[in-house]
Amino acid sequence: MRSHKATTLTLLTFCAGACYAQVTINPVPSRSVGQARQLSGYAVDTSAPNLVEGREMYQPAGIALDTSATPPVLYVSDTQNNRILVWQNASAFSNGKPADRIIGQLNQYATAAYGPGTSRTAWMRAPSGLAVLDGDLYVVDSGNNRVLRFRAPLSVPAGQPNVPDLVIGQSSLSTHVANAPNGLVTAGGIFTTSGSGIITGAITFDSNKNLWFTDPGNNRVLRYPYAAISGNNVFAPSADLELGQFDFTSVQTTLVPGTDTGRRTKNQINTPSALAFDGSGNLYIGDYNPSDPFNTSRVLVFTPPFSSGQTAARIMGVFPVQQQGQPAPAQQAIFSQRMADVQGIFFLPGTQGMGIVDSGFSRVLIFDPFAQWPAETTSFSPVAKALFGHATGIAGTTSLDSKSIAANDGNPQSSAATVSVPQAAVFYNNELFLADTYNNRLIVLPLQNGNFAAAYRLLGQDRYDSNDINLIEGREFQFTSVTASGVAASAGLALDTSTDAPHLYVADTYNHRILGFKDARGVKAGAAADLVIGQPDMATSVCNYPSGDPNKPTQGGLCYPVGVLVDGAGNLYVADSGNGRVVRYPAPFAHIGSEAADVVLGQINFTSRITDPSQYNMAAPYGLAFAGANGLLVSDSAQNRVMYFPFTNGGFTSADNGKAATKVFGQPDFTTITAGNADNQMSAPRHLSSDTDGRPYVVDAGNGRVLVFDQINNTPATGAHAAFTVGGLNNPFGINVNPNTGEIWISEYGASQVRKYPKYDSLVFGATSVNTPANAPLAVIQDQYGDVMVAEATNRVSFYFPGLAGTNWAVNIPNRALAPNAIASLYPLSGGNFGKDTAQSNGVPLPKALADVQVLINGTATPLYYVGPGQINFVMPWSAPTSGYADVQVTKVSTGQVLAAGAVPMDQVSPGIPITSCNGSSCQAAVLNAKDGSINSPSNPVARGDYISIYATGQGWVPNPPADGDVPA
Repeated sequence: MRSHKATTLTLLTFCAGACYAQVTINPVPSRSVGQARQLSGYAVDTSAPNLVEGREMYQPAGIALDTSATPPVLYVSDTQNNRILVWQNASAFSNGKPADRIIGQLNQYATAAYGPGTSRTAWMRAPSGLAVLDGDLYVVDSGNNRVLRFRAPLSVPAGQPNVPDLVIGQSSLSTHVANAPNGLVTAGGIFTTSGSGIITGAITFDSNKNLWFTDPGNNRVLRYPYAAISGNNVFAPSADLELGQFDFTSVQTTLVPGTDTGRRTKNQINTPSALAFDGSGNLYIGDYNPSDPFNTSRVLVFTPPFSSGQTAARIMGVFPVQQQGQPAPAQQAIFSQRMADVQGIFFLPGTQGMGIVDSGFSRVLIFDPFAQWPAETTSFSPVAKALFGHATGIAGTTSLDSKSIAANDGNPQSSAATVSVPQAAVFYNNELFLADTYNNRLIVLPLQNGNFAAAYRLLGQDRYDSNDINLIEGREFQFTSVTASGVAASAGLALDTSTDAPHLYVADTYNHRILGFKDARGVKAGAAADLVIGQPDMATSVCNYPSGDPNKPTQGGLCYPVGVLVDGAGNLYVADSGNGRVVRYPAPFAHIGSEAADVVLGQINFTSRITDPSQYNMAAPYGLAFAGANGLLVSDSAQNRVMYFPFTNGGFTSADNGKAATKVFGQPDFTTITAGNADNQMSAPRHLSSDTDGRPYVVDAGNGRVLVFDQINNTPATGAHAAFTVGGLNNPFGINVNPNTGEIWISEYGASQVRKYPKYDSLVFGATSVNTPANAPLAVIQDQYGDVMVAEATNRVSFYFPGLAGTNWAVNIPNRALAPNAIASLYPLSGGNFGKDTAQSNGVPLPKALADVQVLINGTATPLYYVGPGQINFVMPWSAPTSGYADVQVTKVSTGQVLAAGAVPMDQVSPGIPITSCNGSSCQAAVLNAKDGSINSPSNPVARGDYISIYATGQGWVPNPPADGDVPA
């Protein structure tokens, strides 16, 4: 048999959503969970939270209908996924239907931001406003300070990229500076983003096909004449008219509309956000004051003919204020006129009126048409006559309360009758298409009796009460969250090896749940979890369900869980960080459907949340570890300490609820929480581990190190000094000490790698680490075979296994593509093996298991010729792909252990003729002399006139093929 040497291992990435992976370290990534599909290598289509597969949304902010087509075409700007989703029939679609076309990404899984400075300058970053004219799509590419036009998008063959032929705001596709070209305010530049701050823009057309655009960063609205934009390949056209400023170079916003006087100012605009023309040609412009904590908003109405610097005829949104010596206006009167961040304007048929998308108050308001408004002297602004989105308010009999301006009526979950920060709307054929932005969906509302009824069609989610980023259905993770101070990231992993099938638990932190996978050995990309803890079902993600209130813990709910840990009896411990506690669930897989916590530490009971530092309370528990057989270690990240809770008779019972910790690491006592960098101090400790001697290992993240303390029985109650420090780490998060080998794995988030150190005895004598690439790793564990699992900030869990390489059996050329039905060979990498036994098939049909070994190609068992510790010969199945990569796993049938894994390149054909020997670059093909079946060679040539037989493999697909590993019938 041929030998093959290499130094790589293969990573498996386990994704419950959309993911990929392939790594090189002592183990190699070969499978992932948390994302929708598996790719070779470290490549990921998306790092977006939760499930991405072409039917979900992440803060959609724009809608357009092409009503010139039959049926009308629906366009939605899926803003945070950096793409435009297209449905070819807006009048009829099933709830949750996948988009028919995607503009701005390579496929339905991809979500990366593009534009100038990236590999795709013609694509988008944070697209927002949309409009259609004569079948062409216009997009406000907010993150790139430009407006793009895509000619007849659906006429472009599927799979080919759409290329814009109009760019407003930039002189080429390679620039994206605000107020191009030199940062000065002119008639040619626009301003929608600066640094990380993106302001969504709106766009519309008048009856003469002139384009109107809200230039939000410059506090104005611009008009571009049709003649300037109608040609092909137009760049940086100049506006011919502006509203909201005194000229094309001004950016004044004095007190508009942040005060009562400012709200009544008619010739200035502050951060315009919405645009629309009514049937009479009047122009409506929504603006707001971003420095006002309530985003005080209004709508200015301009009547034709239009001119630069024009004064508005009327203003909506000017609400009554308390006058000196007068009683305060009623809340009903204020909120029937007051608006917060108008993001959409639309008009109803005939005299039914107009609608305002009041984003800041999460509602849609209905007003009389402009011609029916009372005189300004009677009511400076019109009063809304109906609203959608709240159960109480101006149209009902119940007086207005705080829920009437809260997202989803103050509830944590969405419904068919509530919305959360909607940002765009289009009315067509008696239906309102509404971008329900923070519910991450588009809903369709029927118009009934002058107002809108509950939604009866839905895109972006599968249920009306599901509203998380993208989709959640139990096969995805949300390990990251965008906050005011940046991106927060956390995750936790634990493996239960107390049963024959190892259970994997994943702390899905920002979905407020624990997902359990019954058999970690069989988890594949896109696999669904078998149980969920902390939520009523797989599609819910509420902190402290059902209340959604982080200040109201419950026995069944979780809020930002991070650390997970399993004891020898299969009981699961969870660091419920947001609730300041650790809770224990008895053997969850033995209680599926009735999982309930029975022990709580860090709080006196299951409904308390006291975070004052003490022996009894914690603020933000993060990591968990057992200190040998003695007790439980918990890192309290917010209070810069690690707490030790001793067992009672070898464990905990409900009688231990609220039990006091007896030791604290990182602080001189139980009430001090100061961060420090001495060897008896900590700063934001994260995950924990311990070795078989009971030494605690603490990831001291704020100090970029791991602290190793003496055995727990040898440490004082307070102020213990670390016995050893592993320093020089870049924002470490996770740690795992192997209980069998003592080897130490540290996930280094800041360096995107996982470090492997030898056991403690070698570590203290200066042993160094072996580093393995990983995608911003957050947590790391090992299974009973030593294979590594890593939770990554790309919202996936990657599995690292011993690697393998695949070659054409006849032509042993590394990295040469294989093909369906080719005979191929596999070789272990990095000194690995395919078990200990050897076996060979006895003829056709070829078996699909030999020597207790099976080869899976994209999950399909393949026929085997030979299995040995150092080589496997097999037939690539007919179903194998003809491009890209095929996922290969070698497994032990009896236990499910993955012996090796990797990805091999694929093609339509992989021709190869077996060879008998080589001399330098010259090789002798295995050709037979037909007369006697002997091997042809220079010393055994074929006679003149006789025949030779040449055998080959790798022809690829043939029509009506036989079964894999069999001969034609």
